[in-house]
Amino acid sequence: MRNSANLVVSLLAIWKTGAAYVPLDPYFPQERLAYMLADSDAQLLLVDNTTSATWKSHGISTLNVQTRLASFATTEESAVVDRSEPEGLAYILYTSGSTGKPKGVEIS
Repeated sequence: MRNSANLVVSLLAIWKTGAAYVPLDPYFPQERLAYMLADSDAQLLLVDNTTSATWKSHGISTLNVQTRLASFATTEESAVVDRSEPEGLAYILYTSGSTGKPKGVEIS
């Protein structure tokens, strides 16, 4: 996601749902991305206009943040259920994989 404002909004939305953020670089090898997606049990990918085509081959649902921000702005705050927890999982970072497969490190 290239736009930092979109990234901030996306992070807050992810955390509010109680989910965790898994940063993925679309320039990583496809095999590594596939492993990280499977290992993290990703259910939804937030994409933008620049990266949306990169993720089609992974078979995971995508949501284009750029095209949906306008509708999010008109959603009433009371319609959004906060599922976040103070000690909940915030994000998963993957190691370089120098010892084999990358390892996901969970950060609360």
